[in-house]
This record gives sequence, C-alpha cells and structure tokens, in this order.
Amino acid sequence: MHKKTTSSFSIIMTVVLLALLGSVFITDLKLALLPNRTLPSITISYSLPNASARVLENSVTKKIESVVEKMQGVAETSSFTSKGHGHVKVKFDKETPMDIARFNVSTAIRELYAKLPDNLSYPVIDVNKPGEDQKPLLNYVLFGRLSSPELTHIAEQVFVPQISQLEGVSHVEIYGKQKKEYIIEYEPRKLQNLNVEIADISESIKNHLNSEYIGFAKNSSNQPTGRVPIKTGLNSNHFPEWANIVVENSNGYLIKLGQIANVHFKLPPRNKYYRINGLETIGLTIYPVKNANNIKVGSKVKRTISKILSKYDATISHQVVYDTTKFIKKELNKILWRTLIALFSLLVFVLLLTRSFRYLLIITITLVANLLVAIIFYQLLGVEIHIYSLAGITISLGVIIDNCIIMVDHIRHHQNRNVILPIVAASLTTIGALSIILFLNYETQISLIDFSYVIIINLPVSLMLSLWFVPALIDYLPVNKLKNNFVQKRYRTIIYINRLYSNWITVQNKSRGFFIVALVVLFGLPVHKLPQKIEKDTGPAALYNATIGSNFYQAHLKEYVELGLGGTYRLFSKYVFTDSYTSEPRKTVLSIHCEGKDGTTIQQINKNLQLVEGFLSGFSEIESFTTNIERSNKGSVRVLFNESVSKTSFPFQLKNKIIEFVDKIGGVDWGVVGVGRGFSNAINEGYNSSNIYLYGYNYNDLYNYAMAYSEKINQNRRVKDLKIKGSGSFFSDISRKKWLMGFDADYLSIIDFNIFNIYKAMQLKSGKMFPVTHILKNGQLHKVSLKPTNEQSTIWEIQNKPVFTNNQYSKLSGYSTINEKYVGHDIHKKNQQYQIVIGFNFAGTAMLEKKFVRETVSHINSELPMGYKADLPGYGSFFQKRSNYSWAIIVVLFLLFIILSVLLESIKKPIAIIALTLVAFSGIFLTFYCFDINFDQGGYASFILIAGISINASLYILNEFNVIAKTRNFDNKQIYIKAFSNKIIPILLTVISTILALLPFIIYVKEEPFWYAFAAGSIGGLVFSLIGIIVWLPVLVLKKPK
Repeated sequence: MHKKTTSSFSIIMTVVLLALLGSVFITDLKLALLPNRTLPSITISYSLPNASARVLENSVTKKIESVVEKMQGVAETSSFTSKGHGHVKVKFDKETPMDIARFNVSTAIRELYAKLPDNLSYPVIDVNKPGEDQKPLLNYVLFGRLSSPELTHIAEQVFVPQISQLEGVSHVEIYGKQKKEYIIEYEPRKLQNLNVEIADISESIKNHLNSEYIGFAKNSSNQPTGRVPIKTGLNSNHFPEWANIVVENSNGYLIKLGQIANVHFKLPPRNKYYRINGLETIGLTIYPVKNANNIKVGSKVKRTISKILSKYDATISHQVVYDTTKFIKKELNKILWRTLIALFSLLVFVLLLTRSFRYLLIITITLVANLLVAIIFYQLLGVEIHIYSLAGITISLGVIIDNCIIMVDHIRHHQNRNVILPIVAASLTTIGALSIILFLNYETQISLIDFSYVIIINLPVSLMLSLWFVPALIDYLPVNKLKNNFVQKRYRTIIYINRLYSNWITVQNKSRGFFIVALVVLFGLPVHKLPQKIEKDTGPAALYNATIGSNFYQAHLKEYVELGLGGTYRLFSKYVFTDSYTSEPRKTVLSIHCEGKDGTTIQQINKNLQLVEGFLSGFSEIESFTTNIERSNKGSVRVLFNESVSKTSFPFQLKNKIIEFVDKIGGVDWGVVGVGRGFSNAINEGYNSSNIYLYGYNYNDLYNYAMAYSEKINQNRRVKDLKIKGSGSFFSDISRKKWLMGFDADYLSIIDFNIFNIYKAMQLKSGKMFPVTHILKNGQLHKVSLKPTNEQSTIWEIQNKPVFTNNQYSKLSGYSTINEKYVGHDIHKKNQQYQIVIGFNFAGTAMLEKKFVRETVSHINSELPMGYKADLPGYGSFFQKRSNYSWAIIVVLFLLFIILSVLLESIKKPIAIIALTLVAFSGIFLTFYCFDINFDQGGYASFILIAGISINASLYILNEFNVIAKTRNFDNKQIYIKAFSNKIIPILLTVISTILALLPFIIYVKEEPFWYAFAAGSIGGLVFSLIGIIVWLPVLVLKKPK
C-alpha cells in the first residue's frame, strides 16, 4: 500500500472539479432520438399540376439544374421528372458546409422562381438525412367554427410567424390549406365568335393588375430620400372592376371582359386533400433545426401554440396528432432504465466476486467520474446524444470497467502500476476497430459518427483515470488482499484447474494442425464468392474455367465444397447480410397506399380512400389516421395506434382486415405496409429481365435512337415484352397512355388550315384551368385563373362536334385521327445527361441472355455518335458496395495487426490475437444466422465491441506472459499457464459483466431496432471470444515441443 501523498489528493480534487463541471453541462446536451447530421446533398422538389414530364423537364427541371450546377462545391446533379412533379438532387463535396449550401440554393431558387411557370408550386428545399426524410417534431391539426380559408389565413399569418421565430425551429409546413381564387369563367363560343384567344384575356388581365417601376420623381415633402418611386398598374388600395377590363382581340378590336366572361371569388376545384380521422382540417407540422435539443424545442413550441390558442378559444380547437418529444422521452427513459439495471447487475456481480465494498466503490466512483468528465468533451465537440451515441456509451462502459478492474486487480496483487502497456494497447486497439466505420456507406457513416466520437472521447478519459485517478483512490481507499483462508481455497482451485489445463495444452500440441484447420473452417473461406466463369482469354482463366468453372464442379461439387469450407462466414454473408436492412426505432405505423392508372382523377382516389376511412373509424384501438392525397393518381392513409395496443398483435390483425377490405375495391392498386410482410395487388409492368441503358445530352435524339434500336432488338425471336422506359428499376413506370391526334397534312394544305389554329380552338374545349397571375386582397395573395364554362369534352365530342377555326366550322374527324398510344416516360438525368432504358425479357439461358445483351451494347456503341453511349445495368456498383464490408474487416484487422506488432514487438503474437478475433466474429455470425436476427446498425456496433474486448483479453494474457518470462526461468508452457491463471479472473469478470450489462437489452427489447442486434451479436461474440482464448490461444502462441 502506498503512502497518502499530496499528489493523490491533487489528482482526486482535479477529477472532482472536472466531474462537477461536466454535471453542469448535462442539461445542455443535444438530445434526439436519431442523428440530426445531414448528408452532403440537397433535394429540390416541385409540382406543376397536369404538366407532362417533357413539359416540366423543359420549363422547370432544366432551368433549376443549370442554376445549381454552377455553385461552388457541387459534385453531382441528378433529376427525376414525372407527370405533374419532379425533383433535382444536388450532391456536394463532403467538406461543403450544408447550412451555407442550403442558403445558396434557396437564394438561387428565389431569384429563379419569377421566371418559372405561374402555376408551379414554390420549390421545397430539403437537406437530406440518413434513412428517411427529415422527421417532424410536432404535428398539430386546427379545426373549428371558421371556414377553411379563414383557418388557412390564421395559420399563415399568426401561427407560422410566431412558431418559426422560436430558437431551434427549422421551419413550419401547412397541410390541407384552402384559399379562395378569382376564377374567370369564359364562354368558348363567344370567344370564337369575337376572335378572342385565351392569351389575349390573360395578357389584358396581367397588364391591368400588375405594377412596374418606371422611375423616380422629386418629393416636395420632408422625406429623407427626396424621391418617390413611380409605378404603373392598379393602385393597391383599390380593387379592379373586372367587367370593365379591356381585352384586345387579334383584329385590334376592344372588348370588355364582362361581355365574354364572369368573375367568381370562390374555392377552386380540389387538387389536394388532407384529413385527420376523416375530417377536413388544417395541419401544422413543425421541424427542428439540426443539433437542437428536441425536448426543449418541443416545450417552447407547445407553450407558444397554447398562448395563441387562448386568444381563439371559442373559435379554434386543436389536436396533437404526432409528438416526437413524447416518443424521445419514452425511448431515452427506457434505455436509461435498462442501462441502470445492467449497471446494477454488473456492480452486484463485481461485489459477489471480489467480496469487497471498497473494490466496488472504486469502480463505481471511477465509472461516474469518467462519464461526467466525458460530458465536457461531448459539449465542446457538439456530440449529439441519441440511440447510436448511447450505444457508444454502452460499449465504453465495458472498456471503462475493464480498464478499472485490471488496474485495481494489478495494484491489489502486485502493489505497482506496471500494467500500463496493456491498458494503453487495449484502448488503442478499440479505437482502431472504429476504423471499420470508414468502409461503410456514407449514410451509415453519418448515422454512426456520434457513436465513434463517444468511444474516442470515453477511452482516453478512461485511460487517464485508470493510470492516475484509480491509484489515487486506492491510496485513500486501500483494497486489501483476500483473507488467508479464502486465498488458500482459491490457490487450491487454481492449482487444480492449472493442472487440467496443462494436460489439455499437452494434448492440443500433439494435434496443432487439426486445431488450426478447425479454426479456418470455423470462420470459413470465401469459396461461395468465386465466379462461375472468368471471361478472359488467358492461361489462368482457362485453367479456372476447366476446374472450378467446369460443369462437373458447378453441378456436383460446388454445394459440398461451400458447405465444408464456407464456415460461419458463408452462413452470415449468404443468409443474413444479403437480406439485412437498416432500421430505426419508431412508433408502430400502418400505411395504406392507393394508386390508380394514368388518367385516374384525384376525385376517384379520394372516393376510394373515404371508403377506407369509414372502415377504420370503427376501431377504437386506433389513435388517429391521416389521409393525404397530393397527386391525381396517388394517395395514402397513415394509421397510428393507441399505446396500449401498439406492441400487441392488433396492428397485424388490422392489417389483414384492411387487406381483405381493399381487395374488394376495384379500379386501383392497393398496398399495405408497416407491420409484418407488406401487401400489394399491383401488377408491375415495368420489370424486365434485361435492360440496356442509353445516355445522351439531347432527349429527343436519344429517344429516337432508343426507338430505332428497339426495333432491331425486337427482331430477335427470343426477345419478348420490349418496352422503352425511363429507368430500369423494378418499380419503374412504363410509358403512359395518351390520346394522340394525327392530321392529314395534304388535306390541311389544300384547305389552308393551320395546325396551330386547331390547337388554339382545342384549348377552348379542353375544360382546363389556366393560371394568369396573383392579386393582393386584404393582405392575402390570391390566384387569378381562367376557366371555360363547359366541362371537359369526351373523345367523341372532340372528333364530331364542329370546331370554329380559320373563320369556319368543321369536324376534326374529317382530317384527323385520335388514337391511344404509349408516350411520356419519366425522365431521369444525371449531370445533365439523359437516361432512357430499353427493357425486354429474353427466352433462353442466363449465359445466352448475358452474351446477347453485351453484344447488343457493343454494337450500339459502335454506331452512336459522340456524346451518346449504351451501357449495361449498374448492378455491379451495388454489389461492390456490399462486398466492401468484407474488405473492411480485412483492412481493419490488418490495422489492428500493425498496432499490436508495435506494442508487443512481435509478429507471431499479433497474428494469434487476430486469429482469436476471427473466432469471436464467428460467434457473431452464428448468432445472427441461428436466431434469424436482422443485421442493422447494431450489428456493426457489435463487431466494434467484440474486436475491442477479444483483443484486449488476449493482450492482457500475452503481456503477463512477457512480464513473467523476464523474471522467471520457466518453460513457455509453465509461463503461459501462470499468465493465464493471473489474468483469466479479470477477463472473466469483464466478459460476464459485459454480458450482464447487455442482457436487459435482449430480455426487454425483443426485435427492437439497433439494440437487439447489438446485444445479441455482442453476447455471441463474447462467448466465442472466451472459447478462443481457452482453446486456440495456447495453440497459436506456444511452440510445439520437440
């Protein structure tokens, strides 16, 4: 025992002060359920009702791309344009600050918006996050005695400004809003008789309503500038007399608007629906800023909304539909209680094993001090506390306790601190194991960055406390050696176990080759990843194809070779990893999707979803259901459950009842997802077994090339179901059906008809609304639109009803035909390069199909001009990303090998430690395979934990081996047994305590995202790491006796 020194007192007081400082920062930690870090990309979304993909591409998508691609830091742009909607995705360099990038994009869009079509929605700009879209903080609905337009006005003018200015609020979105418009209904026949075109009316209204600055005038008043602006147009204090607006026709005659049209101020036809529990409401969705404390921000928002509602108590009611703060509190409290239970179990285990309250007190004080000191660095580095960073803390707890136990145990028995090297090495190897995160896809890296920060902070803090704070505590709380009677019993047990283990090692050394082969077979060789053929004209390729690639091997031997040599790695990569998916904790949600074929109206979708709403309203277990229809042929209902039934079988039962109900509603496709296996009755017409991609910078030319080569490909009798598509994905939309009008050009030239005049006449009969401009009334901006009095014409009416054009009436059927054809693909583009896909099914073997596709691509490329190319599907890049994980394990193990070689000054011993890590990894592989557990982010975390603990355990034994070898003149076998007996107790203590700490996350968290996979994988790896130490470490370290 050391004398109490001033140094020890100073160390303890310094740590106490740092711990107090850390406790001050606890309330300022950034709390969230999931990471708020963003990917280096921005998505710009927009919609233009009823616009074709080609029109939207030319008038909107192309212009947005040309603006954003010139910005600094842009690495790549891609776009998707479909009927009525589209988006542009902008990827930036990883170093680009996303706050600045978003500001630049917002500024550019604001300047560009005036040059875009009038009826275009204002583009929504989202900074992308891992996983799903940005998650809302709160979702309120407003309803009451006021009309929908009045509620919309209050939401826009009162709620949104006050909530948006709160610290921590990113933005507020309004759903279900309705605003009255000025709809000018014209009579098509009068327009034809007076030779007035729609463009004439639109231009006259714009000139009458809009203002333009034309200069300045001197001001005789005392204004500081001495000048006032002069502008043309309507005075904003007066409202237009619609009937007196003058319209000039193509002949120059002046006509008043009242003679040809009537103006109505009313709600426009619905193009969106938003309902809560089947009721029309106004929805307010509040989003938090990045790195905000969601619980604090949520409290501020709730207080603000309550204050606003108190002023409208008699007229406006509200309901909280979604509250993330409650879910975050519940999840964090759940994790906290499980962690406390785990810690309590762990500390009780330490007490039972050591039989010393002082020992337990030292470990507890060190653990608390470590976490509090680490909080200071969390705050300085801006670390978020969420589900993944809490996992990092859990991993750190094992290493913190491990370091503390090793130091206390060493001082207790040896009265010195000569265990610094293995503790430093253990911390460095655990940090080195974190480098596996660098090999994951960038989205997963973003999710786990706080996880790695937490470990990187905690381990150096633990290292410092173990080296100085723990010995200082022992000076004031000395831990005595065990009593003699207990020591004697323990020594007798140790001698007996050492004798058995010595005999076991002797037997092992006689069969070293068997155990080494067993280790290789246990982990496995990647024989299942060998290609079927190597398509190269080289000697090694020919040898490979004649042996492994031969029909005999592939048909008769391959299955048995893979089974015998593939090991646990084959089971994991083939049956677990390929079917894995990332998952996140969330409330139980059931989503019902309704989609009609092209041409389906929004009213038809709404009618079908109203039937579903009526069905759902009969279940009291449902908390709420939200209906959202934003497109003419698509809509959805989102169902939330009461807390009491959300984790029971009821969601599954309801899903089956919904499937049975919607399957009886014809005319649309239905999908039900959220719990269990997803359901869909849609027949996907977009899938093909083979796809050839064509790329080019001119869409029209590229489409013509696609048509020409499609005809050539279709000449092969094995080619079936050939289609031209925008994408080759399974869910790709095929061409949409449209009515195309063809004209007899010779006949039109004889009667001197202009096709453009026919088009203008058809516009009058279309029944379509035409946006004109906006007008300010009582502080609100309202749309002004043109609409014919007649309804939309049928195909028969268009062909057979006389049309007035070229100053005469005629039937279109006399010189035109109308046929339904496939046209109008979704348009995909990347870096201004268009993509079109020729898809088809091939009747033949896979090898023959592959050969035909490659030869076709080669032939097309030989004929295409510069700037155009054909390519094979991009499957390779997908599988390459997934195979990178195999390389990640290899590279990380090599990095750990370098670290261990430097620390141990040996080559053989690091190889032995790395081999034992493979045994521990085999435990993870078997756990996921045998118990059919999804390998999500928790699985990656378990690899990091196991790599650290398994390496540390072997490291402690080998370090003790080196120390004893320098002081004792024993043979290697006796030295190893002595080192093993000295360190196996703290190793067992570490492993069992870690398993105890993880058990609550398995017992109480069945199949919960992240935690279940993390705990199960870690426990499996820990068990196998002990087996590796006992069985394989002596085989790999000790020389075979002569």
